[in-house]
Order: sequence, then C-alpha cells, then structure tokens
Amino acid sequence: LSTYGHTLEELRDLPLGGLRPPEAVAETAEHLRLIDQEDGAVFETLHRRKDGSIFPVEVSGRRAAIGGETRLLLVIRDVTLRKKHEAEIERLNRLYAAHSQVNQAIVHAETRDVLLREVCRSLVESGRFVMAWVGWPDPTSRRIAPVAHFGDAAAYLGDIRITIDSE
Repeated sequence: LSTYGHTLEELRDLPLGGLRPPEAVAETAEHLRLIDQEDGAVFETLHRRKDGSIFPVEVSGRRAAIGGETRLLLVIRDVTLRKKHEAEIERLNRLYAAHSQVNQAIVHAETRDVLLREVCRSLVESGRFVMAWVGWPDPTSRRIAPVAHFGDAAAYLGDIRITIDSE
C-alpha cells in the first residue's frame, strides 16, 4: 500500500493490469500467458503509483488452486534500486573497456596525433560517450585548440571558444 499510494479498496477495484502505465499495458496478455504455464513465470515490467510515477517491478506469478478455486498469485518487487545498481555496473564496465582500449592505444600508437585520435575513438566506441575531444593550448591566441576528436563533435567544436586565461 505504501509503495503504490493506494488504499486496499482502491487496489481491489483496479482491473487486471490496472497498475501498469499505458506503455506497459500491451504486454499484459503475454505475461498472463506466461503465468498460465505449469511453472508460472518471472518477468519485469513497469507499474504506476497513484501519484502517476512509474517504476520497474519484477513479477513472479502462477495460478494456484486454493480452497477449490483457481487464483492468480503474484509476488511483485520494486526493483528500482537493483536497476540503478545494474546501470552503474554497466557504466563502470563501459569505462573499464574504454580504459583498456586507451591502454592499447598508448602501447601501439606511433605518434601523438594517432594516440589522441585513438583515445577519443575508444571513449566514444567503448565508453559510449557521444563525443570526445582533446585540446591543446595555443600560446599565441591563448585558446585551447582541438587537436583530436571522435563522435558528434564537429558542430560543437566549430562553435567552442575556450581560453587559457583565468577570467
């Protein structure tokens, strides 16, 4: 009751699938089909609180005979924290992969320009950054000039003005 913000009476009055937001309603029939299998089913979907906020849940369900009647038994777990942890692990794995690629570039690059391009490429391809760039200070103009980039950087770098002045 505290997770959903509904009273017990409100929950009882909801139709089957009534906790799902519109984008998750279409999968209700498939999930019920899975639950009807002999061993039941475990799946993830989205649910909606009374206030309209949407959160991920894991549902473990099966049909069971209780007192001579067939009932739908569901255990529903809020997996918001687990999803956050999984996303953080995925982010760290991407960064580790990018770091490994950068290390390889350091070992194999024959010039500074090749190294910097490979570092930027590794960050975009393995780290899944939208873009990466490296700038070098120009002592005459006192600006940071892009010397290597990869990804969707062209438009951004064409407009960027970074100086080495402290102001």
